Amino acid sequence: MFVVRAYHRPSPSHGIGVFAEEPIKQGRLVWKFDTRPDMCIPVAGQSVMTLCTGNSQNVNQPSYPKLLGGGDGLQELAAWDIAAGGGLTCNFYKSDLAANEKLGSNP
Repeated sequence: MFVVRAYHRPSPSHGIGVFAEEPIKQGRLVWKFDTRPDMCIPVAGQSVMTLCTGNSQNVNQPSYPKLLGGGDGLQELAAWDIAAGGGLTCNFYKSDLAANEKLGSNP
């Protein structure tokens, strides 16, 4: 669940994206796991798969993501300052157990 004001709209990089409604400072908490809209599913022999709903499901992955995992996999922090209107993007290879199958090997 985003803890900053965000909205989704067509993305210049891919389909629909999520964008900041407000400026976000580097290091600020942007998204955190919330049991109301999100779910964690244990996967045998692997980590836990997190299913996100709401705007979170429209986050895109660029070459240089603007959000970085906070270490526990249950939060995302701003990698650098993000201007209002800037895309909120993450590294799918860090957050999606099936990223290699969906996107190919991590470059």
